[in-house]
Amino acid sequence: IPERYDRMIGFLTLGGHTEAQRLMLEHIHPGTRILDIGCGTGTFLLEAASRGAICVGVDAAVPMLNVFRKKLESVSEEVRSRITIIHQSATLLEKSVPQGGFDMITSSLMLGELPTLVLDAVLKQIPGLLRPEARLFIADELWPQGKLRGFLYSFILAVTFVPNFILTRTMIRPVKGLEERLERAGLRVVSRRDFTLGVVSLVEATKR
Repeated sequence: IPERYDRMIGFLTLGGHTEAQRLMLEHIHPGTRILDIGCGTGTFLLEAASRGAICVGVDAAVPMLNVFRKKLESVSEEVRSRITIIHQSATLLEKSVPQGGFDMITSSLMLGELPTLVLDAVLKQIPGLLRPEARLFIADELWPQGKLRGFLYSFILAVTFVPNFILTRTMIRPVKGLEERLERAGLRVVSRRDFTLGVVSLVEATKR
C-alpha cells in the first residue's frame, strides 16, 4: 500500500532497512551517478539527490511512483533536476538506461518480489550498466546462511506471513542464494552484513 509503505517498512524490518540505506548513502558524493532498481516511493533517491547525486529510479508499480512524484513537489528545483523516474520493468533495464553509465546501482526490498527466472534476468544486466570500479548494493531479505538459522527462519516466516501480508499487501520472499546468483551474473561479492537478526541484509558487489 504505497501511502503507508515508508512507515510500515521501517516497522516490519525493525529498523534494519533504514540502517542499510544509511550505509549506502555514505558512499554517495556530489556527481555520483546512481541507478535505483525498484525505486518505489523514492525515499532513498531523494536523500541521494539532496547530497548531489545524479539519480535514475526505475519501477514497474505506478502507485508507488505516484507517491514518489508527489514527494518531488515538496523539494527544491535543484534536487528535482537530479532525479529521473522511469516507469519500466526491471527486466528491460538495458533498453531504458545507458550502458556503463553508473557509479552505483542499488536495490532495496524488491528482488524478493521477483520469480527466480526474472531475478536472474535482472541480475545479468547489471555488470553492463556499471562503470569500472563501480558498486552494487542490495538491501533485501535474504535467506540466512546455515541449516539451523534456515530452520528458525522458516518458522518465523510461517508465523509472520499473515500480518506481513495484511500490512504490506505483498508476497515478498527471502532471496535464496543471492551471492551465488551475483557471481554467476558476472559480479564479485565484496561483503554481506545482516541487520536485526537477519531481517534485512546488505550485500555489496563489484564487476568481476
